[in-house]
Amino acid sequence: MMSSPNAVLIDQYVNEYNAVIPKYKKFCSVLENILKRLASHISSEILIQVRVKTLPSFAEKIIRKWPKYNNPLHQLTDLAGARIMTTDPKELRQVCDAIEEYFEVDLENSWDVSRRYTASEFGYRSVHYIVSLSQKTLNYFNIQDSASDYFVEPRRPMVAEIQVRTLLEHAWSVFEHDRVYKGSLDKSSDRFSVWKRELAAQAAALESVDKTFERIGKELNFYQTHNDAYLSPEKINEEIDIATLVQKHDPDNINLALHIAKLATNLGKWDIAIHTLSPQLRLPDLDLMQKMDPRQVSMLVVLGQALCRRNLGSDHLYGRRYLDKALEEKPKDIQVLMAWTEAYREEDPKRAKECLAKAFEVDPTHPDILVGHLLETLVQEKSIRLITTIMVPFLNKATEHCQEFIQLKIHIPEAYFTLGQLALFLGKPYKSLSAFAQGIRLSQNDEFMTQALRNLDRLREVGSDLEGWSWMRLFLLVGRHARFPSWNSMNALQEERNLDVQPFASKQVLILAGGCSSEVEDHMQSLRPILFQALRDFHGIILSGGTRQGIAGLAGDLGEKYPENIHVIGYLPKAAKKTPSVTIDFNPIRYRELYESKGINYFTPLEPLQAWVDLLAQGVTPNQVRLIGINGGDIALAEYWIALALGCSVGVLEGQKRASSRLLSDQEWKNAQGLSILPNDPETLRQFVSLPK
Repeated sequence: MMSSPNAVLIDQYVNEYNAVIPKYKKFCSVLENILKRLASHISSEILIQVRVKTLPSFAEKIIRKWPKYNNPLHQLTDLAGARIMTTDPKELRQVCDAIEEYFEVDLENSWDVSRRYTASEFGYRSVHYIVSLSQKTLNYFNIQDSASDYFVEPRRPMVAEIQVRTLLEHAWSVFEHDRVYKGSLDKSSDRFSVWKRELAAQAAALESVDKTFERIGKELNFYQTHNDAYLSPEKINEEIDIATLVQKHDPDNINLALHIAKLATNLGKWDIAIHTLSPQLRLPDLDLMQKMDPRQVSMLVVLGQALCRRNLGSDHLYGRRYLDKALEEKPKDIQVLMAWTEAYREEDPKRAKECLAKAFEVDPTHPDILVGHLLETLVQEKSIRLITTIMVPFLNKATEHCQEFIQLKIHIPEAYFTLGQLALFLGKPYKSLSAFAQGIRLSQNDEFMTQALRNLDRLREVGSDLEGWSWMRLFLLVGRHARFPSWNSMNALQEERNLDVQPFASKQVLILAGGCSSEVEDHMQSLRPILFQALRDFHGIILSGGTRQGIAGLAGDLGEKYPENIHVIGYLPKAAKKTPSVTIDFNPIRYRELYESKGINYFTPLEPLQAWVDLLAQGVTPNQVRLIGINGGDIALAEYWIALALGCSVGVLEGQKRASSRLLSDQEWKNAQGLSILPNDPETLRQFVSLPK
């Protein structure tokens, strides 16, 4: 039987506590200051409550628990207390990590309430920490006090109990724990058991909601972090102007400075990024800084990359110093590792390779990291055995990540170029071609195209083992010059042109693409009168496949029908003329010239790509070319993608099946600029091919 409380001792304990309450109030003030600063690095939505236990509450506790406490001033760990409420479990874990890093934590007396429950149980959940202040903590937060100021007596620091919960856990616990568990109810009654069961059921429902909040919050945070990764140049410039005006009235806003700098780097405006971030992070101050918050590390990365990419004078040296500091602060952060690898790739390839290997260990499914790691491995081993035996699960997961980026419209067009390389490694050349085509079509400069081209060039020794490698490389050369012409891009293109090609008599060009198999012959012949009528006034070049079947046969028919106006040219694989299964149209009235691609003995996208190389090398631009698409298979679909990516006008006849239908039903292609659906009407076709050049 519990002994009766000793009134004299209780009075003594209460008086002792009353004497130190002012000290605890100061302790709680410092505690609140630190917690708010830690929370601000995680989320502005985190709620914090700090309190000193009141005198009546202290008295009630020792009376109710009598005689458990014989020295309550030292035994009670909740005389100072804090509650931290987060929006979701992810933030909760971040808060817990911060508490463990910045406070002296009594882990032996700290606990996670959720561990009381089995997998089938639900109830009151929160994490409880018993903490004290160290001199290191006070120094870090620039609090001009000594740790001994927060001792109850020499060598006995004040402690506080910090409870960390999600907002939903807090709402539930206030009702269940504070009103039911702490109340003076008869806990053995049947009605109490019913309440407990009902509350446990609600706890399960709230746990599910918490997990949903965490998942959606993760996606939203990712999107908000990268939502400036693909905006139009006009929109980016407009946002930079607005944010810069706001910054004049809020110069110390780190988030705003980082936002401006990231926007500027998307347009290659390195000077703006450097000018915005340099005042926030001066090199002489870096070594003096102790622990940096995540926003400052992000600033180091963006500023370091901007300096390295501007690369004027000593910029590269200074940029690497910022990136070195970022790596020191966050040695396992993916963005830091990737930026550091890029900065050191040329000057110190060995260290860059080691850094990339570390990044792969951290996240082997990150698309850019996986592509970089595979490039290094394939170059070293000169074999694709690793891809076919080990890397497929990683490649599939990285592909899913790229598709998520694309769905959210972030990291575009970079995500498309990465997706193209992943598909190539997976042995899916047409998916690779489609992804590269989207990347080329949506590019605002040639940066990612050029990088993808460098990557493919590094794979020359294993290129023959990767189906489609030669297509993609040629496509990137064509795409770079078509979209962003320069002397360098033209020189690269000249190396790939067919030396047998005669100067084109006209720069008005029509490509006829579609089915060429014998199975579609009857269908193609039904369109013959329509094309004859539509193209009777066409003066220029028609490019097609150079065979007697399907759409290529129709092209030959047009050359024969209108020899004065139409000059038909065919492109064939290198050994097609020696392949019995291919019926080549050698009639010079129908096909004036037949040229070869670097394909071996069967048709691939190399033939239309070689035609584009020869067109661009002679100064023909994509806006001078029209493509009419009729039916077709994989190669015809590839022709549609290539033409749209380069900026050519593509007209697909309505009511067609196979490739035409696939193009028009593809969510990523059906609204592409330059794509038209044409009725089977001669007059409409005539207008399409005779638009002003």
